[in-house]
Amino acid sequence: MFVSFTPLFGLHFVAAGLLAWAVSGNVLAALIGTLVGNPLTFPFIAVLSVDLGRRMLGIDGHVGPQVILSEVGRAIGEVATNLLTLTSDRAPQWGHLGAVFEQIIWPYFIGGLLPGFAAAIVAHALTVSIVQTYQRRRALRRARKRPEPTEPPSPDQRPPTA
Repeated sequence: MFVSFTPLFGLHFVAAGLLAWAVSGNVLAALIGTLVGNPLTFPFIAVLSVDLGRRMLGIDGHVGPQVILSEVGRAIGEVATNLLTLTSDRAPQWGHLGAVFEQIIWPYFIGGLLPGFAAAIVAHALTVSIVQTYQRRRALRRARKRPEPTEPPSPDQRPPTA
């Protein structure tokens, strides 16, 4: 879930899997946790993270979700265009990418740390509690289904052997 609070758009799944693997965590649980970052929640996560990061870094001004999306999209386009310059005679232009990094991406990384950790801790606590409750209930159901153990017959009650 923590990774969903980073600006690694398109890489959350990979980053969560690698992070879980690196700390010997449950990779499947980490991948499921990335679902908190989805088209419905990303605008809220992005605005919260960028605004908090800008405040922490001393950068004035509020940045809305439309600006974040358009600027990140424009930066991705600039990277793609500059990669294509490797096969042409044009010189790469990195001017916009630096400004987007300074105004959006870096504040997003910094500002996403606190809410990301908080969300991850809350999710972990809830998940552990839910799994423990499920396991206790499953153990009780299994115990109820098992037949009662019977006492072995005493030597007086054993059938004669031939």
